[in-house]
Amino acid sequence: MDFVTLEQYFPVVEVESLTMRDTFLREHVPRSRNEERIWRSCECAVRYRTRNFRRCAFSPSFDGNGRLTFSPNLLPAVGKPARWWAENARQVCLEKKSRLATVFDEDLLNGMLIRYLIEQVGFTVSEAWNSVCRKSARLGNFWDSPGSPHALEPTGSRKIGRFSDFGNTCKIVSSLDGECFHYYGGDFWDLSYECPIGSIVGIPNEEVERVTSDRSSGVIVMEV
Repeated sequence: MDFVTLEQYFPVVEVESLTMRDTFLREHVPRSRNEERIWRSCECAVRYRTRNFRRCAFSPSFDGNGRLTFSPNLLPAVGKPARWWAENARQVCLEKKSRLATVFDEDLLNGMLIRYLIEQVGFTVSEAWNSVCRKSARLGNFWDSPGSPHALEPTGSRKIGRFSDFGNTCKIVSSLDGECFHYYGGDFWDLSYECPIGSIVGIPNEEVERVTSDRSSGVIVMEV
């Protein structure tokens, strides 16, 4: 991929800019498991100087040959099991060592999202955390979201900053060691207060190899 393509379809998640002086970390005490996990992930990124990474701006789609492609106004790629995503994510961009995102990666993205909502959109600290971790109807495509079609929206919908497709599909991610998988966040069929953007649910081992949801898609990340 050339640089222009990378910048458009795989923006940088600038975690190196995080500091413990950021308002969303300094002025917030986590009040739920989702908040605690994301807060701790951001703290770890600061402490251990986690490097920036690129993440898909849109949910992946399938081209006419069944291969992954990334572009707005397409249907998200759904109907593949977690193991398929782990194997095929590596083929997206070999030179940048693309892979399936981890829970940690998505935690950091959501930390950056919370910071963006505060600094760029005007949310209060509590509103931003609540919108990501408790009730995400304002941010993504959920059953209770304003204007939801109660169906899959095309890729590139519900854009916030440089990233889109919050809600809509639950996101398949892996653990740091790649041994287990999770659904991160809810999809259009879910109520946003039951499965907010920042929630996770483990995928049972017996379901990793077979399709368990036609409303889930993988998240691809890669080196800068």
